[in-house]
Amino acid sequence: MPRPLTILCTLLAAVVVWGWVRSYRAADGLAVLLDGGRAWGIGSVEGQVLLLATNVKLGPRRAWTAETIHTSLDEARLARANLLAGPNGSPREKFGFAAAAQSTDALGIPGAWTGTVAVPHWFLATLLLIPLGRHALRTAKVRRRQKAGQCTACGYDLRGATGKCPECGATPG
Repeated sequence: MPRPLTILCTLLAAVVVWGWVRSYRAADGLAVLLDGGRAWGIGSVEGQVLLLATNVKLGPRRAWTAETIHTSLDEARLARANLLAGPNGSPREKFGFAAAAQSTDALGIPGAWTGTVAVPHWFLATLLLIPLGRHALRTAKVRRRQKAGQCTACGYDLRGATGKCPECGATPG
């Protein structure tokens, strides 16, 4: 039986893959507005997950709320390019990874800052599937040892042994 973490990570990987496929047809996001209306957000655009933080205040009435964002790919491409723009104005990306910080007058607002990190969907899906891979390897190892008549815990040859493993004390089964 897989551990709860393995099940959770597998479900999250499925959601990431679904978002990956969807990211080429539409841009989606979730913004969480903190005290004073400052925003933190996550978005999905053309195979990338964007994480954003800013001190731009969007008003006290919007504080402690969350908003979903659905926009066209053209708008999302423009927003991503602006958020990830380097000193010369072009995005700094490598293998789908990118990071940018605008520390003064971000987005044309005096005193504002933004920080953006872009991570490819494939990377997140791979990380989330590691527990499932470990579970599959562990299960294959146990089955291989059972079939060969070995202790499933330490691999000691149990042919002729009765009860517990003489090597490690584990009970067979």
